[in-house]
Amino acid sequence: MSIRLLEGALDRERFHVSPFLVLGDPTPAASVQLAASAVAHGASMLEIGFPYGDPIADGPAIQAADLRALRAGTSSERAIHLLSEIRNACPETPLNLLVYGNLVHARGYGRFCHDVAAAGASSLLVPDVPLDESGPLRRACDEAQLGHVQLVGPLTDETRLKRMDDTASAFLYL
Repeated sequence: MSIRLLEGALDRERFHVSPFLVLGDPTPAASVQLAASAVAHGASMLEIGFPYGDPIADGPAIQAADLRALRAGTSSERAIHLLSEIRNACPETPLNLLVYGNLVHARGYGRFCHDVAAAGASSLLVPDVPLDESGPLRRACDEAQLGHVQLVGPLTDETRLKRMDDTASAFLYL
């Protein structure tokens, strides 16, 4: 159901405001309130991160948000619950997840994708699962009706870009 929200939003509008927040930052309750406030004030979709202890692909602001969320007790299980709270508060808003591979591996691709889709996620970006290793993750996303997002670098050559575009079921993230 939730991938349909994303598809509909992308069909209706060319440009979107999509703020980023980390589940549990600065506290679990505040992260839900921040998401609802962002939507109430014009966000057309949300990018939502699961807190992770070693977010190597992110800069200092997101690293600090992850650490605050972890200190506030936000586990992956709690993050999934918070995601469902945001879905309830923002029922028509696409929720696009940014999650590190270890969190997905620990739960198992199938179970993780099923659980976050059931909680209301629209798409999933796992930046440290590269294209050539993403087949099992893409299949799990497809089975859960969860959009799969490919991360594209500014120097990605056209051949690889085409492969990434062919495998992404949601969008490409630059």
